[in-house]
Amino acid sequence: MRHGLVLALVSAALLDASAVAAQSDAGASLTRGGEDSALVLGEITAVEKSLDGFKSAKVKITRVYAGSEKLKGTTFEQAVAEISSSAFGVLINTPKLEPGETGIWMMGVNGYDGEPIWDNLSRTKHDPDARRCVEWAETIERLAGLKSPERLKAARDLCGHRNPRVAELGVELLYAEANDAASREFLKALPANCEASRAALVRLDRLLIVRDGKDWVASDGRKAVLARFTTEAMTEEEGRAVARHLRLNGFQKRVTLTDVAPSLAALAANGKQPERVRVAAIDQLVSVSNDWTAHGSSVIFDPLVGLAKDEVAGVRRSAAAALAELSVPRGSPKFPNGSFTAPQVTVLRKLLAEENDPEVAKALRAAVDKSK
Repeated sequence: MRHGLVLALVSAALLDASAVAAQSDAGASLTRGGEDSALVLGEITAVEKSLDGFKSAKVKITRVYAGSEKLKGTTFEQAVAEISSSAFGVLINTPKLEPGETGIWMMGVNGYDGEPIWDNLSRTKHDPDARRCVEWAETIERLAGLKSPERLKAARDLCGHRNPRVAELGVELLYAEANDAASREFLKALPANCEASRAALVRLDRLLIVRDGKDWVASDGRKAVLARFTTEAMTEEEGRAVARHLRLNGFQKRVTLTDVAPSLAALAANGKQPERVRVAAIDQLVSVSNDWTAHGSSVIFDPLVGLAKDEVAGVRRSAAAALAELSVPRGSPKFPNGSFTAPQVTVLRKLLAEENDPEVAKALRAAVDKSK
């Protein structure tokens, strides 16, 4: 088993996986069952140190949500990290695993030697989202007991679920059934479905960007998804998730700066959104600028200038701080002539002259001074 644990750690390091990604990728397959995967509730019975200096936790399976029922009552080992490291993904646990602790684990099979690999998805004691993860697991358990037609019908209902993980699961199940005409039509109409949750739309958008690339990005369907994201009022949690998603799509190498920045700018400018959602969109807009090294691009600079005039003080301050952050002086390796053009600096000077808020003025002055 020690050999299996070491391979598991190497595998996780190579994949740099996250618990959320693991759940998203595995949800649909877990509902269909099989001997090579499982989703379980476990309790740590002991944490031991071996002669070679590695620590591992013994985890007893107390419930099987998906997979072989023979697993119930059995025990597996989970590596315990002495020092946390994000490079090892979900197999390294911080805080350290302790006896008596419970959580949800997913099992896969190592492609090298067929040994099981256990990924910890949620820890009851430490994960603030533990209840949602349990509900997601229980939903998989229920769906696994249904025949395909009933499972797909249930999946359609899940797309409006209040739990983001469960709503995403609904989309994943329907997407996996590529040969089912009803599922394809349901997903095609999902952007216009007022019952669909933001989480379901985020999941659909990501799946179709990966599958169809620029064809989906340029489609009417995606325009409808973006309209839902940028014009409808959202909760703070929904808005943060949407803003993060819109920025992360840039890493798919299937979208451009002009595909990403305008949607984030529209979300930030929407006065119907909670202030924190708008600020989150501004933060992601700055990240997008860093991703593309596009500090002076009109699709970044112009929206931030507009937001620096917003009626909401928090939005104004965030936009001004963003302009200061993106202002890079001349002579820098990436911006030999500075990140902002002379006309853009003139715009900043005018903004500064008209600003009465000391915090906003301070940020704008920093933006101007760094541009000299």
